[in-house]
Amino acid sequence: MQYSAGSGMSRRLRRIRKEVVPMLSALDLVLTYLYVLDFFKPTYWSFVHRVTLDRAFNLGILNQGFYGVLPIFTVAAALNILPYLTRDLKNHGGDGLTIAHTLLLMTIPLYLIRVDELAWLLPALSGSIMVSKSLKKGGIPGFVRDIFLILTILEGLTLSCWVAYLWDPQASTETFRWIFKVEAGIFQVHTLIYPILLLATLYSWLLLPSGVFSGLKSKLQNRFEHEDIELAGKTWMRLSLGFTLTLSILLPLIPYCPSLNPNFKPVSTDIRYYRKWLENMIDLNLLDALEYAFYGQDNGNRPLYLLLLYGLTSLGIPEDLVLNLEALLISPIFTLSVYFSAKRLSRNHLYAVLASLAGVLGFNMTVGMVAGFFAAWTAMALFYPCIALAADLDHWKPTVLTTLMVLSLATLLIHPWTWSLLMVVLTLHLIISGLRNILNGKFGVNKWLLIVLAVNIAADFLKTMATPQRGGLETAMATLEAGRFITFEHLFDQGLNLRLLSTSYMGGSFYNPLHMIFGFIGALSILLKHKERELELISIWIAVISMVFPFSTLGLQAHLLLATPFPLLIAEGLRKCSGLLRKIDAELPTRLLLLFLSSSLSYTFRILCNLI
Repeated sequence: MQYSAGSGMSRRLRRIRKEVVPMLSALDLVLTYLYVLDFFKPTYWSFVHRVTLDRAFNLGILNQGFYGVLPIFTVAAALNILPYLTRDLKNHGGDGLTIAHTLLLMTIPLYLIRVDELAWLLPALSGSIMVSKSLKKGGIPGFVRDIFLILTILEGLTLSCWVAYLWDPQASTETFRWIFKVEAGIFQVHTLIYPILLLATLYSWLLLPSGVFSGLKSKLQNRFEHEDIELAGKTWMRLSLGFTLTLSILLPLIPYCPSLNPNFKPVSTDIRYYRKWLENMIDLNLLDALEYAFYGQDNGNRPLYLLLLYGLTSLGIPEDLVLNLEALLISPIFTLSVYFSAKRLSRNHLYAVLASLAGVLGFNMTVGMVAGFFAAWTAMALFYPCIALAADLDHWKPTVLTTLMVLSLATLLIHPWTWSLLMVVLTLHLIISGLRNILNGKFGVNKWLLIVLAVNIAADFLKTMATPQRGGLETAMATLEAGRFITFEHLFDQGLNLRLLSTSYMGGSFYNPLHMIFGFIGALSILLKHKERELELISIWIAVISMVFPFSTLGLQAHLLLATPFPLLIAEGLRKCSGLLRKIDAELPTRLLLLFLSSSLSYTFRILCNLI
């Protein structure tokens, strides 16, 4: 009877160990990582009140003597003691236990001889030995699950701090600063690697014609192929889309919150240009406003957007409200645009929701608000459905043809530069599909897409001839010829440009390693299915941008990155990673999505809260 009771206690302890060890292992890894950063003190960049500051990572835990070592010592000690309590010595191995114990016990004498800064190293090594032995026993799913949990909690705390700051900007405490430092250590100190990740995403399409990709393709397909994950029911679909739309409306209001911006000051750089144009139009009648929009100095290249602003003020909305809250109208339109485009391309609601969420919590929102690229942002809201509709224009479909025609012509009148990019992508798609037909023994091109291109070029020619401002093609050619924005000499500036894009340019808004990781994975996934017409268009889209990118100025590169289909790539990467993780553990996809959501919200709040 006594043996049975002891055996029951042992089983309970083993069940406890099964739950506790993965959490302790994950905590040990995160703590070790933070101690390493605190020892080497790498530089990271922080955006504070529209100023980007470089700072040395310094948690200060190594300055606390033995108390600074105590957290990692405690975790390592727990990992060392658990095998004894659960009588699991055989599985852990005697040699490993001996080494781990020896390293752990050496911590105190090392501290006593005043080698404080290295005292954390021994418990870190001891814990790492025990973690490696635990993972060999099949503890990987629990370990990954708990890593996601720790990072999600950290991002949730960071987000809570920004919400508290938004409520009361004077409420910043030392605790907040410590949380911000830890979060910076996890997500913001990797700026040296970020340019590589960015370039790998932009130039992933080069794997297609190379022999390297053919060797990797089968291996990648085995990794990435899985049954598509879908939202369970229409209720979840509506709730998720409603949540994303709500975010798209609320986020642009953050910089204008009375607690942050009591005087309702403009927060976007380019608002001053729109203010000048709108003030020249505001007292004009409709016909004179039309003439000014098309013929006025320095603004005839985006007449439709100016007329939209003029129309809002004509409805009685105050000028300051129209100018400062432009994004409040653009953001939900862009969100719906990305959602319906992704849905049409993939026939998958989850993919569409993830893409719209990545659009709301990504570069378009943060850089769009920092710089005030409102016309370009509006044009991109038309660009996405143009791509989705063009992928479905292989037969006579009057609704698709008419919609594509209207959206592409509207893009020309809103932002000609974005229109020229759209025309290049569609033209290359037409040429590639025609060449594919020839290789397959067929002769002919997509005549419906050809009609769309012909009508757009004709409209651009008329605009160029009838107005003093350049049309889309002339704008593109002028950019190429002037040498101011695109020239071979800019190739030698790319080291500096990439460093600025990763650190301080636009407040560091282009720096989001989690998004870029998913974007890179999504780009690889799309390449595996590049023969599908809709995905081929996305690959062409990326390829066109990447060919211009290295010869561009920093300002033009910012526009190119905003025009890159990162929402679609990020959603594809998330979907593929979720499918891969589901093979390991059914809970992991949910944990990954929660981490993505909390991290993205924290990133977006951080940028928007510091625009004043």
